[in-house]
Amino acid sequence: MVKRLLALALVVLTVAMAASSCPGGRSAQNQPYGPEVAKGGGAGAPKAMDAIALGTGAPEIGKPMPDVQFTSLDGKTHKLSEYKGKAVFVNFWGTWCPPCVKEIPDLVALYNGNKGKGFEMVGLAVSPDDLAAVKKFNEKNRLPYLLAMSSDALKNQFGFRAVPTTVAIDKAGVVRDVLIGARSKAEYQSVLDKYI
Repeated sequence: MVKRLLALALVVLTVAMAASSCPGGRSAQNQPYGPEVAKGGGAGAPKAMDAIALGTGAPEIGKPMPDVQFTSLDGKTHKLSEYKGKAVFVNFWGTWCPPCVKEIPDLVALYNGNKGKGFEMVGLAVSPDDLAAVKKFNEKNRLPYLLAMSSDALKNQFGFRAVPTTVAIDKAGVVRDVLIGARSKAEYQSVLDKYI
């Protein structure tokens, strides 16, 4: 009985978080990304419960982020330490996640407006996405920041709980914020302004 109530509470919380994190609709016209982004997701999006993946190794706010490594869509290996001296947002997302896809225009605008000011962004795609799906999505939408595939190890190192999740890391490599749920460009900018 307790397990059922806990599971029901988790489902209700997840649905509420997903519903409240979706920004308003966008027009596909005159946007630097494709129509799939403007519409807010593709076919076959999983239910809200499918977006949950509990992590165990959450970074502590105010502590240095471990020097994690990830592989970009072109097969190159990158380390978080490559971005030392820059503020970094690491965004966990999925092509199948409507709130993730809806916030991409704001992330693109944030990145384009701040990339020359000591800011970088990494988008880590999570399952059920595979490399082919993320490459196809990026071909249509031309995201300007680094995209890579996540793994269970990365999700644990970042304390991943749900998508979208964005981890804000300052220029010294210290975790400053963990933002669960979609945000507007203005909300992301207010966080970033503290660290660039």
